[in-house]
Amino acid sequence: MGIFRRHDKSAGEPTEFTVLRGDAFVTYKREDFAELERTTDKLEMERLVGLGWLVLDEALGPGSGPGHEEFHMSGVMTGHVFGGQAARAVPMEMPPDDVTTYTLGYLKDGAVGTSPP
Repeated sequence: MGIFRRHDKSAGEPTEFTVLRGDAFVTYKREDFAELERTTDKLEMERLVGLGWLVLDEALGPGSGPGHEEFHMSGVMTGHVFGGQAARAVPMEMPPDDVTTYTLGYLKDGAVGTSPP
């Protein structure tokens, strides 16, 4: 289980977020946030966290765009005399890498949240 819990189980946007603050979980309502932002850029996420934003959710999904080629090692028989194998690189077409989407929120002044049940 991750440290993020989305309380709204419908297909829409969540109405509450539970996050780990220090050593305790705190639940915030959507209205407790002055701003909500989504990004797939890890450096942008880290920059916002450094400015006091909270990471509310992380979602891993399939990437878009073209795939890429990777080389995998494959054994090939070298002959009867030595009875061994030689390794060679074999190109394989791979799908696009998965992408992490971060949801971040900046709390309004005075927002304190509640302890989850």
